[in-house]
Amino acid sequence: GLGWLYVLLFMSLRLISQGVESFAAAWGDLGSVVSTLQAIVLLDVVHAGCGLWPDEVAVGLLQRLWCKVGHRTEIFITIWIIGEHAQNWSAGPLILTWAMADVSRYQLYFLRSIGRNPPKWLAWLRYSDFLVQYPLNVLAEAYFIFCAVPHLAASGTHWFSYAPVAIGFQMYEW
Repeated sequence: GLGWLYVLLFMSLRLISQGVESFAAAWGDLGSVVSTLQAIVLLDVVHAGCGLWPDEVAVGLLQRLWCKVGHRTEIFITIWIIGEHAQNWSAGPLILTWAMADVSRYQLYFLRSIGRNPPKWLAWLRYSDFLVQYPLNVLAEAYFIFCAVPHLAASGTHWFSYAPVAIGFQMYEW
C-alpha cells in the first residue's frame, strides 16, 4: 500500500504542477516502481495457494486473481512487448488510476490479512472509490491498449501478434 501511496502522491503533485503534460513522462518516471509493485502482487498467487487470504464469500478466488494479478499482468506483457513506446501520454492515466485503486485496496487487505477489522471509513473508501476509479481505469487501460495496438501488430510475426490478445482482455473487462 505504501508503494502505491508514493505513486499516487508523485502523480498528483506532477499533475498539479505540470498539468496533463506530466502524463507523457509517467512511465519513464515511475515505470520501475510500478513494475516492482506489480511483481510483488504476483505473490498473491502464492498467498492464495497457502490459504493466507481471508475468506470473503462475496469475492471468489478467481475474481481476486483476475482483478489483482491476471488483468494487470496482461498490461505489463503489452508494455514489455512495445518497450520504449510505453513512454506515451496514455501511460499516465493508467498509472494514476491503478494508484487510486490500490492505495485503499491494500490497506484494507492488509488489515484483514492480519485478522483486524478495518475502520469503517477505510472500508467505505475502498468500496466507494470504486465508483469513480473503475470507469476511469477501464478508459485508461483501453486507451493505453488502443495506443499500443499499432506497436503490438508491428512486433508480431506473420503468424502471431499479441494485439488481438490485448484487445480481447480489454473487451472482457468492459
